[in-house]
Amino acid sequence: MDGAGSLLIVALIIALVGMAVRVFRHAHAAKSTHLPETLRLYRKGDSSIEYAWFYEFAPNLHVDRGQVGELAERRAVPIAEWTTIAAEIDAARAEGFRELADSEWQFVEIVYAVEADFASGEELNKRNRVTDILDEHFALTGQGHWIDSSSGGGTMENGFLVVDGLIAEKSIKEVLSGTEFDDYIAIRVDDRSA
Repeated sequence: MDGAGSLLIVALIIALVGMAVRVFRHAHAAKSTHLPETLRLYRKGDSSIEYAWFYEFAPNLHVDRGQVGELAERRAVPIAEWTTIAAEIDAARAEGFRELADSEWQFVEIVYAVEADFASGEELNKRNRVTDILDEHFALTGQGHWIDSSSGGGTMENGFLVVDGLIAEKSIKEVLSGTEFDDYIAIRVDDRSA
């Protein structure tokens, strides 16, 4: 086997180990007694989109509220006060906040060139760091979350489901500007559900 083939095998092993670690962490995370997964509520206005996210991370329930694309106002409430949060969720729904249908999410992808057909181990590490940075930023600003990554044909990509592709594209440019990660070759926005 030549050097390029060996590098490809190493890159694939690194990617598989990374996926296995994520699956293990998810499977062994403490299970919620009130919110089995993040409840993401949105209210679209004429010129902005508000969000209210509710999630449990023991020993607290967490509430993030704000305008999509801006840092959340965050607060933690002891799990024992679940009835207060349940009432807040009901009030938010009464005020017009709702979960988005699958068809309302938009897909945003950031694309990087790689030196070979598939990303090397070092390039996959870069992709994973970009994923972590953007996934955290999108969570902190109510925009969405990571959904997939890929590599092949001389590129590697990170894909995210977001509420508004244009806001997400602007955020990506701002967050990565002036960093080692601002050498992407494209940001693709698709308003069809991923």
